[in-house]
Amino acid sequence: MNTALENGIYKIRENSGGGTTITKIICSSAADTPAGISWTSGGSTIIGTLAASASLKDNIYLVPGKKTRTGNQFTEYSCVLYQDSYVWEQTGSADLDPSVVYGYLNAGTFYLTRTGSEGSYVYSDAVTPVANKQYVDNASKHCYLYENSAFVQLINGLTKGNNTLTPGHILVTDSDGNVADSGKTTADLQDVIYGYMNNSTFYLTRTGSAGAYVYSDAVTPAQNKQYTDKEGNVPYVWDGSAYHAIGGGSTPQNEVVSFNISSSDGQASLTGQQIIINISGQANPTLVTLDANGQGSATVALGTPYSVAYPAITGYTKPLDGDYIAMTNARSIVRTYNKIDLLNLTASVHVEESSSPLWTLGGNPQIVENILNRYGSYVIDEVNKKYARLSPADHSKFLDGTAWTGSYGNSFRRFPRVYYKFDTSTKFLYISDSLFDDNVKHWDETWIGTYKGSVQSNILRSIPGVNTTGNMNMTAFWEAAQRQGGDYGLVNYFDHCLLNALHLCKYGNANSQQTMGGGLQDAGFSYYTHQTGTTKLLGDNTGSAQYLSTNFTMCKLFGIEDLAGSQWEFRPNIRFSGTDCIVYEGNIVSNTAPGIREAFSRNTGLSQSYIVAMALGEYFDLISITGGGSSSSNWCDGAWSSTSGQLLLVGGTSNGGSICGLSASDSTPAFSLSSANIGARLAFRGDISDYDLVTGSELAALH
Repeated sequence: MNTALENGIYKIRENSGGGTTITKIICSSAADTPAGISWTSGGSTIIGTLAASASLKDNIYLVPGKKTRTGNQFTEYSCVLYQDSYVWEQTGSADLDPSVVYGYLNAGTFYLTRTGSEGSYVYSDAVTPVANKQYVDNASKHCYLYENSAFVQLINGLTKGNNTLTPGHILVTDSDGNVADSGKTTADLQDVIYGYMNNSTFYLTRTGSAGAYVYSDAVTPAQNKQYTDKEGNVPYVWDGSAYHAIGGGSTPQNEVVSFNISSSDGQASLTGQQIIINISGQANPTLVTLDANGQGSATVALGTPYSVAYPAITGYTKPLDGDYIAMTNARSIVRTYNKIDLLNLTASVHVEESSSPLWTLGGNPQIVENILNRYGSYVIDEVNKKYARLSPADHSKFLDGTAWTGSYGNSFRRFPRVYYKFDTSTKFLYISDSLFDDNVKHWDETWIGTYKGSVQSNILRSIPGVNTTGNMNMTAFWEAAQRQGGDYGLVNYFDHCLLNALHLCKYGNANSQQTMGGGLQDAGFSYYTHQTGTTKLLGDNTGSAQYLSTNFTMCKLFGIEDLAGSQWEFRPNIRFSGTDCIVYEGNIVSNTAPGIREAFSRNTGLSQSYIVAMALGEYFDLISITGGGSSSSNWCDGAWSSTSGQLLLVGGTSNGGSICGLSASDSTPAFSLSSANIGARLAFRGDISDYDLVTGSELAALH
């Protein structure tokens, strides 16, 4: 059965014949402490920098423990001895507040605002931390919880830290061996009680000698504990009325696991939902089918480890899965599905695809603003590994007022990770900047070039005041982006879906020409190549501006210029083979890359046809499947497709007219196609934490 390890330092040695030997080492001072363990200045507590694998000989460990995080819940485990091996056993769980606070962690305090530059930052607007809320540092992108009066970092699903430890507490470690204090003692977690059985009563204390023993400290038995008699090491369980020695007489041989499942609002459909129990040594899982009352049961042989996994139910956060060891005759598991508050946690739009392009908005509109205002637009200087924010009102200058003409660096609009869910039955699209459901998907953080691409000295740029480039195929454009550095590529299909989703959830209007303008769509062939920077005075906003001294305008969406109505733009990370649409991953362009999910179908017979319906599906795929609409209905934009087409173009051209727009597409080109009316847009795909955030004046001083 299982025994929780006590607090201390353990030496773990791999035996030559297999298995491990664990020896507890009691250290009274730093002098006799093994390598890898350091003492605090007071000499009464220990801090460990520990090895990660118990398979290495003579590694030193503190008491193993861990916290794992799934969605908005975390679970705490301790390491227990089970027969001849050590296993994780769940000891507690808690819900995380799904809201996220963004700011900066400095010297143990979390602030909303940071000004100044590296080495002289000034922090302000300190928050009052709340337990179980997530705090994300904008600089490091690390996520923290506030526990035991301190911020503890969550990384790779585990609690990480190197905190001073309280003697007697169970410790929490991650895969790197970093240690934090769980705040719990072994007494809090104990499932096995050791003592003495006498005349059907279990006692903690026995004094005297054989034949004249005196027993004291009788326990109050419980069904969820095991009682082990130190005399002969005999384990007992309590069935509610009597003790039974495991393995003999009337001892129960199985643990009956009873489930009682409910939902916070009482409205979840629980009938027929199946809980999966994976039992150690059993090839196939055991399925527990719930009845109308959310109840069901299964049996597990005593002494057998097993895990429980709960099904996802749309609109609810599912209970946290758990790991157990069958050690009682009965175990009752009570769990609740919590209703997700979509009204406050998400912004939404009803993708009606109807005769009117004005579609119903729902949820919390502030969510869209949070996403759009989280970051803004920046200039990245690859040479000096620096970046600075542009003014949100005027892209001709930085946030501090320093002018920027585009003579150095490249400008990008930065978007945070966006979580989304498209309900295929109701056709509602939900988006948020925080995790709001167990079944959500996401678009990763992305940096989209604010200007259409221009190849300068054989390098793809995103800068104002230059002419756009055409007559290059998608591979050549990507190679030109890579000459900027390995962290660069092209704006892709995922970015295309993200921009359309944000546009719909903000404006509720599928007609992008009414929100951002039509661009140069009526200017004619001679405007395929055109000058960038017309809209820089619009900053991060949406709208249009007069193009040079012509009667035409240039469009802008969320600070990104010229997304439609001048040149088509390549969108890698999706390819076509006949009717199959294949989505692939990575900073690559390819006509052979394998798909990361099952292929979906497209209509291959569209020719300058206004889009009526998109593929959509759970991934919100914006590939047209039905044509025959108009410039004022459904999606309002046009599409071309053919069986031989291999890659995707979006946006439309300067002679395209009303068929151009944010969702316009052409999937007829061969992979090698190049044309004057096709361009590309630079994207940054690197880790911005490798770059230093500076002011505009500091960046300008380097040039």
